[in-house]
Amino acid sequence: ATRPSLVIVPKSLIFNWMQEAKRFAPELRLLNYTGQERTDSA
Repeated sequence: ATRPSLVIVPKSLIFNWMQEAKRFAPELRLLNYTGQERTDSA
């Protein structure tokens, strides 16, 4: 069974973390949850 995880990183590192996750764990589903409109989509 899989369980959700939350990774909190500084805004300046989001792109790097996303790229590294895709590279080392391509089976993961990733969601970049940032920006001014994020409360509307929760």
